[in-house]
Amino acid sequence: MKKDSRIYIAGHRGLVGSAIHRELERLGYTGILTRTREQLDLLDTAAVNIFFAEEKPEYVFLAAAKVGGILANNTYPADFIHDNLVIQNNIIDASYRAGVNRLLFLGSSCIYPKLAPQPMPESSLLTGPLEPTHRPYALAKIAGERCDAVNVWLEHPRIDKFFEAARVARAQSARAGTPLVLNAWTARSAASLDPAGEAHRRISDLGGDGLILVTGSSR
Repeated sequence: MKKDSRIYIAGHRGLVGSAIHRELERLGYTGILTRTREQLDLLDTAAVNIFFAEEKPEYVFLAAAKVGGILANNTYPADFIHDNLVIQNNIIDASYRAGVNRLLFLGSSCIYPKLAPQPMPESSLLTGPLEPTHRPYALAKIAGERCDAVNVWLEHPRIDKFFEAARVARAQSARAGTPLVLNAWTARSAASLDPAGEAHRRISDLGGDGLILVTGSSR
């Protein structure tokens, strides 16, 4: 990405989205595009298409999602699967139509089976039942995973090692003609958020074109 590239961060006020926003601002990127929910309803397909047509983002960080705890998922399961499917499909489709150079879609550790081995390899995807308390959210996220996965880990103290492996993975995905999928783990603490922003910015700087899916996993 160039310093003046037009970069849209969907979900810029969330935990990861705000970290990405801070990192890009810190590095002096001047073409950052953000919209609040009031300014752009990501559930509104027409509005999303108009935004992409008018603003013409070159890079997209898809960190927007409907999130909630156990009670919310259990109380409104249809809303969680519906809203997340619509949000991600609207942005992915609009990005394709607008000719976006690269889209980075954030996944979740929720997409793995409840009893997946630790640490979670991508090979465990769809091999067992999901944790019921976040199943609706997980199913929507799984729908965004459309290709074979490459198992690459992110932990801030080993960030350079991660990107060395990520560059190899990018080359492999380019030869195979498939999107790049990265499994990124970051500590769940406030201190980890800015390193996470740095990491996702560097992920977007990897060579090649197309979709990059970043999934999360915990120890």
